[in-house]
Amino acid sequence: MEKISEEYPSAIVREGGLAALLNYLDFFSTTVQRTALQAAANCCRNVAVDNFNMIRDVFPILRNVLGYADQRLVEFACLCIIRVIESYHRSSAGLLETLIDADLIRAVHALLLPAGSSPLISPNTYTQFLRALGTAAKASPKIAIALLEADVVDILYQILTGVLPPQTDSHTEEGDGDGGQGLGGGLADMAVMENLAHRPKEQVEEALTLISELLPPLSKEGVFDHKGYTEKSLARLIKAKAKADRAAQRATSSAAPSKAPTPSLPEDNAPTPEIFIPVIDGSSAGTPNPINKDAAKIEMLRSQPELMAKFTKSLVPVLVDVYAASVASQVRNKTLNGLLKAVSFLDGDDLKNALKVNNF
Repeated sequence: MEKISEEYPSAIVREGGLAALLNYLDFFSTTVQRTALQAAANCCRNVAVDNFNMIRDVFPILRNVLGYADQRLVEFACLCIIRVIESYHRSSAGLLETLIDADLIRAVHALLLPAGSSPLISPNTYTQFLRALGTAAKASPKIAIALLEADVVDILYQILTGVLPPQTDSHTEEGDGDGGQGLGGGLADMAVMENLAHRPKEQVEEALTLISELLPPLSKEGVFDHKGYTEKSLARLIKAKAKADRAAQRATSSAAPSKAPTPSLPEDNAPTPEIFIPVIDGSSAGTPNPINKDAAKIEMLRSQPELMAKFTKSLVPVLVDVYAASVASQVRNKTLNGLLKAVSFLDGDDLKNALKVNNF
């Protein structure tokens, strides 16, 4: 079946072959287990929506294998889950929500952030798993919330800084310490720089992508409308400002006292001319008009203030430090995208609390 799975994976899935491969996995020797899971990983590539029931029935088995001690078995189980997410993320979000439940997310958390040891999987598989989680969070607001509830923030913090997040609310080293050379400042800046130097670049990029996908899409209105920052827009602003200044001067001249016997209005009561200057107004930035999925994500995140408070308090300062410590343009772009999404989503008080520890 392992050989057949290389050429005809969909036929095996369609005929119930995944269950045949995995239902009695624990009764096999380790060598046979590896062969069975390798065949299953082949079968999970580009799996059809019509075969969803076949996938659903074996997903608990794959979840359990994530906790096995054999690295190759865990790697193959990871590939199965990653490929299923890649296959179904463009379909109905309900399919992924059925598969990626709280038990699976806990198993993934234990795999990506093991207690007291390095991850069992290879750096490449680790990176692919981060990408798959980002894909799932983008496809489903419920999965994004489930990841936040399962403390995915701790995983992201550890990836970007090399240490676990502090257990207290004190962030004295982030932005307030001495000797910082970047935007974040302090010892945190140097720690992040050292961590980024040893962490695979692709892993950092996927962690930053996951941070962005946990948040709603960036608003395209108000201060977040990039068209307002072009040279043409700047020229229009300058021209409008000059025109408004001339209008104000004319209004002031016409209101000056004259020798005519008719008394004039006091200067303080002179009518103020209307000045039409195109202003980039951010008042509507928090209320975009997204598609239903994006609106649902915004509503669900708003209903979880404690989760979002932990997210912003832990990761927004780190994003500033990552930007300061990195020289790779791709990493900086993804970092800025995450910061912009946070700024677009947060209200005034939450934004102030998230940014007050950083020396901008």
